[in-house]
Amino acid sequence: MDLAERCCYPYLNHVVLCNSVYPKTPGHEGPNQANLSRLLFYASSRPHKLPKIGRYIEARAKKDFYAARIGYVKITLTILEAIVQRCTDHLGLFLPYALSTLDEVVGTADLDLVIVATGAFTSLSRHIDYPSLLLSPDLSRQWMTLVKKYADMCESETGGKDARHRFRLSGLKALESLLASESLALTPGTETYVKVALPAAMKNMAVIPPDVEVDGLADEVAKTDANGGKEPPSLPPHHSIADDLITDAELSKIAERCAAEAAARIGATQGGARLVVGEVVAYLDSAPLWSRPPLVQHILHVLLHNLRPPHRALLAALVSSRLARSPPVPPAAIDALLAILTESIRTSSDAAPLAAMEALDAVSRGVGRAAAVVAGEASSEDMAGALPVAEAAAAAEGVAGAVARAVAEKNAGEVVGFLANRVRAAGIGKESSLAGRETRKVGMRCLVRVAREAGKVGGKGTVPMEVVEGMAAFVNDGEADTRVEFAKFLVEVLAPSPGSATESPLSPTPTHSLFVSDLLRRLHTQTLDSRSTPADYAAARAVLEAVAEGFEGGEGEAAGTAMQIQDDSLSRLSTLPSHLRAANGVVVAFFSRLARARRLEALRSHVEDVRRRREGKGEWPVGWDVEADSDSWGKMLGQLR
Repeated sequence: MDLAERCCYPYLNHVVLCNSVYPKTPGHEGPNQANLSRLLFYASSRPHKLPKIGRYIEARAKKDFYAARIGYVKITLTILEAIVQRCTDHLGLFLPYALSTLDEVVGTADLDLVIVATGAFTSLSRHIDYPSLLLSPDLSRQWMTLVKKYADMCESETGGKDARHRFRLSGLKALESLLASESLALTPGTETYVKVALPAAMKNMAVIPPDVEVDGLADEVAKTDANGGKEPPSLPPHHSIADDLITDAELSKIAERCAAEAAARIGATQGGARLVVGEVVAYLDSAPLWSRPPLVQHILHVLLHNLRPPHRALLAALVSSRLARSPPVPPAAIDALLAILTESIRTSSDAAPLAAMEALDAVSRGVGRAAAVVAGEASSEDMAGALPVAEAAAAAEGVAGAVARAVAEKNAGEVVGFLANRVRAAGIGKESSLAGRETRKVGMRCLVRVAREAGKVGGKGTVPMEVVEGMAAFVNDGEADTRVEFAKFLVEVLAPSPGSATESPLSPTPTHSLFVSDLLRRLHTQTLDSRSTPADYAAARAVLEAVAEGFEGGEGEAAGTAMQIQDDSLSRLSTLPSHLRAANGVVVAFFSRLARARRLEALRSHVEDVRRRREGKGEWPVGWDVEADSDSWGKMLGQLR
């Protein structure tokens, strides 16, 4: 300021206009609205005067603040907020002085002053141009200082309960305006602000019981129209910062809005969504909050519902990796994470298949590590970071259900191929380690679920036959659980859907007929193995029923295989009663299903007669006595040729 300007300072227009806004009469605490309007017109019509106006109100605010004239400081902040709202196009000329003024006031113990300053800060947040702000290191530093002060305010313990709530409310309102800024979402330096603001806001989030009413958040403040009547408000729900009856539930709702704004605005881009999701998961790790599943699920739900569908797969990927990596989440949090994982995969768009496979891969690794710990094959470090086997397996199966529902209609083949490779990795036909056995068992269950969901939407043809054929060796696998699960998978893929008028889409081609022949030979071979169990007969029964239902033309060979399975089991002196019962069940189940599928009434009646006759004698209730029924058997077999 030069000498001439200093001498005429009290008489300059901007000084006179600024001073005229302050009350002259004691007891008048508010600004003179008429003179404030004149000042705003002057500032907007002469933008080159904004630096002088800003310099003056900054000096006056500091002088009044140190003189404890708090009422005048409030009026200065009101002037500042009004100029910010009016002169948005030239805000850069006024910004340095506005930031300096707010920095002087924010952080003080005077709650009323902080509340007024928060109003000015929220106006700045809405109108500030962040790319331009980053060009000035000094302004960026001042702005970040203010953001950190408001972040600290979100955890305020100053004063009693009411004062503490109002301080936190001021901090939350300031951070909400920051995270809702469209300009911030497009700024390269967004990460710096999100890392400060988002965790501070989420510290106030809580699960609100359904019976708790959140007063004040949806208050309808009616406005008077020109005729003196009242009309409904057009503004969104708003909670006044000056309200001194604030509850924890209301603070939680505002904190929830902060997270929602971050997900919707900043998460509108791929990079922004990755940033927001990563910060939320990092916050859950650092708090730590995994031992509070309802809160974890609530926070992630807010995130999920406000992310755009293409970006929800990012949440699925992060949650699945968190399930698999060390240190583990507590068992109590697994269900909450699975619920989020399921919904995020289901509601994501074209990115669902990739996210689904990443989720399955991550969780299956967790299953393997958990099983290795049980087997004593893992280091102490791995043991400390492994999920229990049961929880890890449940996690993988839960993910499989989400995958199935998300991708069955269009991408079932892709996911089935992925799962098949994961399961085959342990070595088909060999006894694998406990880790491999648990992983393969869960992988098989995942295959069944994907195939089942594909069938529900009529998408069986989306499972490539070459994938199924390449897995036929699982019929002779060394693990009973794997064999049974693979049989279920074959039933889901090969048999028509219940109630469907169409046959299996895989039956007509010669290649598929060869596959069925090979499959039947493998089934017979497995029942001859000394390690066979009733589960193997159950597997043979399931696949033979599928053949009877869906592969017209191969019934004769299938019938022969069914009879051979029974004859071989009867000829083995060491065969246990449970084996005999299962083997006999193969024959009756096959012919019952065949008679129903082909509408062969004579065959159906004969099967029922045999069943009743055997039950009447107290013999094997599900068996087929070939010796006693050889004539009728020959006639029935002739119908199939």
